[in-house]
Amino acid sequence: DAAAVAAGADVAEVASARIVRAMASAGPSIFVTSITDFCAFIAGSFTTIPAIEAFCVFCATAVLTDYLLQTTLFVAIMTFDMRRKLRRGANELGGVEPRCYTCSKDALGDPEVVTDRPSNFFGGRYARVLLSVPGMAFVLMSTAGLAVMGAVGASRVTAEFDYEWFLVPGWYLDAYNFQERHFRNSLFYPIGVYTGKADYFEATPKMQELLDDYRKQGYVVDSSLDDNWFDAHAVWAAPDPPTDSDAYLVSVAAFLDSPEGIGYQEKVVFNNDATAIKATKINALWKFNGKATSVKIMRRMIRSRKLGRRVGGGLNWRFYDRVFVFAEGIKVVLRESVFSMSLACVTVGFVLLLLLGDIIASLLVGTMVVCVCLITYGSIYWRGGGGENFDGLRVDFWVCRVGLLRSGAFRGRRVISTASRRAAERSASSWGKFSRADASTPRYHDYLNNVSGFFVIIAVGLASDASAHYCHAFLESSKPTSRERAVEALDLLGPSIFLGGTSTLFGIGLTGLSITYVFQTFFKYLVTILVLSLWFGLVVMPVACALLAPRARHKPSVVKAPEEPIAAGLKEGEPVSVAGGPVASDASSH
Repeated sequence: DAAAVAAGADVAEVASARIVRAMASAGPSIFVTSITDFCAFIAGSFTTIPAIEAFCVFCATAVLTDYLLQTTLFVAIMTFDMRRKLRRGANELGGVEPRCYTCSKDALGDPEVVTDRPSNFFGGRYARVLLSVPGMAFVLMSTAGLAVMGAVGASRVTAEFDYEWFLVPGWYLDAYNFQERHFRNSLFYPIGVYTGKADYFEATPKMQELLDDYRKQGYVVDSSLDDNWFDAHAVWAAPDPPTDSDAYLVSVAAFLDSPEGIGYQEKVVFNNDATAIKATKINALWKFNGKATSVKIMRRMIRSRKLGRRVGGGLNWRFYDRVFVFAEGIKVVLRESVFSMSLACVTVGFVLLLLLGDIIASLLVGTMVVCVCLITYGSIYWRGGGGENFDGLRVDFWVCRVGLLRSGAFRGRRVISTASRRAAERSASSWGKFSRADASTPRYHDYLNNVSGFFVIIAVGLASDASAHYCHAFLESSKPTSRERAVEALDLLGPSIFLGGTSTLFGIGLTGLSITYVFQTFFKYLVTILVLSLWFGLVVMPVACALLAPRARHKPSVVKAPEEPIAAGLKEGEPVSVAGGPVASDASSH
């Protein structure tokens, strides 16, 4: 191409033809991965959890916008850059010394012309080791082990959420811990028993039944319900009980104005003209054996609602506290996350079948996506299950270290100074108290909740990229054997997939230093998904394609290098090569 430009060919036409060849090779794989990501996020938006719905819609919009920019603005910029490179290449052929050799050294390397370029690391040594019999056996056994661990973890995942996790070190967290430590009994939790608009004279038996049955619940402190407006009014009005609904309203109003009832005024709300009671509240206490976690609160919330449906008919009852917001999320997050993830996987599988046009290839990529999602989902359990034990190990380490310090046996029996020993003992004592206080609810150990549920759905979209890119290159290869096709696909897209994954890992690296729960969760799960995506795209997928051999789209052929440089584009009917630098550049940027 540079020689053609030097001979007088139009640089714009030559550059455009080269960009066309690059897009013909990389465009389909970019289109496949973008559409699968978009459809996965759209499918994930069909959930009843507003936060996950909004997140999925945002991600789908971002993926679509990225695809449009990649295929329009980025291609235009690449075209101008290619013109610059071709001009430099032509000048170099004319004997002009380039000002920047690094920028122009690849200007002559058109892969359509230079077909005997050396293989890179992925198409050379890496492919030989990976596709050897021991290499494939290791990959299959390792992947099976990961899948089993993921399945076991997924079957044992628990849901939990605590707004304390969102508090960062500072004044507010210190004040919160001070209040929790000195002025709140964690064994009891206050909730409200609310009733709506009703005829409380006619509903007196129902109201009494609701209170009596709620007192009998094992998790309710029965004495906490003794101080309520309903029973207090009944005692106050006992000498002259109301005989109808209107008299009952007048009696309740008089009671609330009396010295005995003034403390209940905020618990009973009348309508504007005082002709009906539209809302009431009765305070109650739940008791717990240990900390009141969101899961425990959620279970009591469900049991309270069942009791209300059974005995509270006509009272428009509600059991509520602000922590129910988190408990309600815990109640549905397991069902909704599994539903959204399953729907996204099915959608991705259907789209892959349409776009790849091969059942085996679609099943392979779909299997990779399911495995990444399963292992990511199961990792929630393995992270969360080891957290409390890890705290205990750290306490044991400090206790052992203090014992060694006391005996003078630490670091080769060299005796440490008394001041150092006392400082270590104080540190161990403080750490032990801290760990024991927080052992039941570690702050950043993982559970399934509305935050971690985001990333389970993200896994569906991100997991398909590397596998779909590689599978498309494998299908386009015209080598005679499946192993050679696997090697050529690795040589073509291995560097791009690896650079794309590692650059993203470096890009999110700084979020790992964050002290907030959301960003720490983001970092851990995104790293997990990206590493798994690279594993299945660059390790498992080549082995699977070499063994199962999805049908190639082109008949085996040997493409010979033309005697003269190609000046402008491909001839009509000429097959498009799947090898080349421009493909790596586009795939990497995608």
